[in-house]
Amino acid sequence: MEMKEFNGAATDIIEGLLRFVERNSSTRVNFKNEVKREDFQQYPTSILRELVANAIAHRDYSIWGAVIRLFIFDRRLEVRSPGKLPNTMTVERMKIGVSYQKNPTFASSPVSLLRLCVRHFLSGLG
Repeated sequence: MEMKEFNGAATDIIEGLLRFVERNSSTRVNFKNEVKREDFQQYPTSILRELVANAIAHRDYSIWGAVIRLFIFDRRLEVRSPGKLPNTMTVERMKIGVSYQKNPTFASSPVSLLRLCVRHFLSGLG
């Protein structure tokens, strides 16, 4: 198991995390017309960036010492953010597009000095 902790500004955390996931996940290669090479990341950067930004913006900051965790398994990636859904939110409401900002200030501005713990699980644990 590999573990890495990121500290600093939210943008630095996200960039470090993207590099870490790229290094610890697979890339599929496809050749068009046997000449042009196309790389397909296991976890596309745009999706990963959105997952991490949401985890930072919507976590429960009242839980002291808790960190956002990212787990990389063979066939999936999990982001775990401290806290639970607000009282007015349910999974069913999210599926129909209802949204709620737990930390509206963080959702609209950079967050500094966050800790993000990343664990990479080796084959067989996912």
